[in-house]
This record gives sequence, C-alpha cells and structure tokens, in this order.
Amino acid sequence: MKKLFGAVLIIGLSGCASTHIQKGVDASKESSFAVIQTETEKEHTFLTGLDQRVVIKSLNGEMLALPGNIYPAPDVLKVTSGVHKIEVQYRHQNSYADGCVWVDAIAGNTYLIRRKLVNYAVTFWVENTDTNEVVGGICGSEPE
Repeated sequence: MKKLFGAVLIIGLSGCASTHIQKGVDASKESSFAVIQTETEKEHTFLTGLDQRVVIKSLNGEMLALPGNIYPAPDVLKVTSGVHKIEVQYRHQNSYADGCVWVDAIAGNTYLIRRKLVNYAVTFWVENTDTNEVVGGICGSEPE
C-alpha cells in the first residue's frame, strides 16, 4: 500500500510547476530579480502528457533538469538583471521540440516564453508581460 501511495504521489507531483531561483537572487525582494515563466497548460494532474507544456532545460548553460525527467524541469525562473540564454523544450503527448531564446532581463519585470505550433514546427519567443512586446530573440542573436 505504501508503494502504491508513493507512486501516486510522485506521478502527481511531476505535473506541478517548479521554480528555479538563480544563484545570487534574493527571493525576498521582488524588485531585485526578474521572473521568466513559460506558456504552459496545466489542466491535467495525472495525465500531464495531454497538456502542451514548455519547460526550461537550462539557464546560461547550467542544466536545470536531469535526463529522463528524474527531476522535473522548471517552468518559472527568478533571475538577476542582464542577458540570459534559456534552452526550452515543448512537450505534448509523445512529442517534443527543443529551442533556445535569450532575454535582457530587468529586475522587477516579468517575461513569458511563448510558443506557436504550425504543422510540425514550434517557434519560441519572449514577451514582456506588462507591455506584450517581444523582447530578446533566438540564441545566436544576443547583443555583444
């Protein structure tokens, strides 16, 4: 019975949102960091594969999720001001697509990593949630 409960608990928690706080961020002061979140559906608690999810695989080259989904990839970041390179992954049913975006984050602002599907292609971009303006770009186009 304990094993069954543990399995149900693990499956249920794997569908929950997780937040990664970058080293150097004081999470108690909201004006000292920027929030970057993903456009993610969270309608299914147990059958999370039915949701269209965007998760964050790495931040500035630091892997945030272990291969094989042993540790859930976050869908929210709290980061310092400055340019950040973010590798993302779109997941739906048994399909996935990888992408990479960057944003010049400003403390106190919130950003949303958006996605658009057209046929078999997924496009990612970043928007400022206050202005709905596209900010940043795809990796390789960062400012020097």
